[in-house]
Amino acid sequence: MSARNWERVALLSPVVWSGYFLLVYAVSALMCAERLHGDVGKGILAVASVATAGLLGVAGYRIWTGGEVTQRFAAGLGLLLVAVSLIASVWTALPLLFISPCNE
Repeated sequence: MSARNWERVALLSPVVWSGYFLLVYAVSALMCAERLHGDVGKGILAVASVATAGLLGVAGYRIWTGGEVTQRFAAGLGLLLVAVSLIASVWTALPLLFISPCNE
């Protein structure tokens, strides 16, 4: 993988996480406003969680397997950026499993 490609992949991970973060809170707000049925909203969030984890996993794999020895340090930093984004995505999704998003 060329230097430009892994940089794009590494910098894409925070964008994926921020889009996921926005989607989670938008769907939660729609569920609380009763404009979106609870089961549909939970389904959307489940699909988004799996898709986000998959995208970040593929990004990490591409960074880990691509690159030459001279780029290993920078590729390692890119891999850490992907890992932090994956942890942030899990951290965003965890409250949805245990806490109702609405005051009932």
